Amino acid sequence: TSNPSAFNRTTWLNNSLLLLIGALFTIVFDFQNLIVAGGLWSGESMRGWAGDNLLFAWNLWWVSEALWTGQSIGDGGALFHPEGVPFFFHTGTVVSGLIYALVQTPWRLGLLSGDGPSVSLIYNWLIVLSGALTFWGGFLLAGVFRRHHLAQILGAVCIQFCGLRVFAHYGHLNFIQTEWLIFSAYFLFRFLTDDTRNRDL
Repeated sequence: TSNPSAFNRTTWLNNSLLLLIGALFTIVFDFQNLIVAGGLWSGESMRGWAGDNLLFAWNLWWVSEALWTGQSIGDGGALFHPEGVPFFFHTGTVVSGLIYALVQTPWRLGLLSGDGPSVSLIYNWLIVLSGALTFWGGFLLAGVFRRHHLAQILGAVCIQFCGLRVFAHYGHLNFIQTEWLIFSAYFLFRFLTDDTRNRDL
C-alpha cells in the first residue's frame, strides 16, 4: 500500500517548487526594479509608472491604517485618494491592505521596535506573491486539459505573462492580482470534469 504521508510530502514539495519558479520568473521579469534598485529588500524602488503605483501604495497604507485605528474600510472615498472610487470595484485593494495590516502586526502591538516594513516594500512583495500564485494556478489549470509537465509550464508562463498582466506591471496592482480568476477557473473545471487524476497537484 502507498504511504499517505510520503504522498503529502511530495505534493507539498511539488507545489512549493511551482511557487518558487513563479516567483523567480516575476523577479527576472522586473530585475531592474526588484533586484538592481533594491525593491525587494529596501523598498526604495517601486514597480510601475510614477503616480499610478503611488495611488496603490496609498491604498495599502490607508486600509491598514483604517483597520488599526478603528475606521471603516468601507469608506470608498478614501480609496484612490483624492478621487475616491466605489468600494466594491476595488475589493482587491482591500485584500492587499489586509495583508499589509497583518505584516505590521508585530510593530503595531509593540513586539518589535520601529515602524515595520515600508508600504513600497510590501507593494513589491505583493507583486512577486501574485506572480508566484498565478504561475502555480496556471500550471494546475493547464493540467486539466493536458497532464504533461512541460505543456503545463508553458501554459503557466502564458497565463503569468499575458498582455493584461504585463501591462498591469506598470502600476496597476489590482490587475496584477488576478490569480483568483485562474484558481476559480481551475476549481470550476475540476468540479465539472470530476477528474481524479488531477488530485495530486
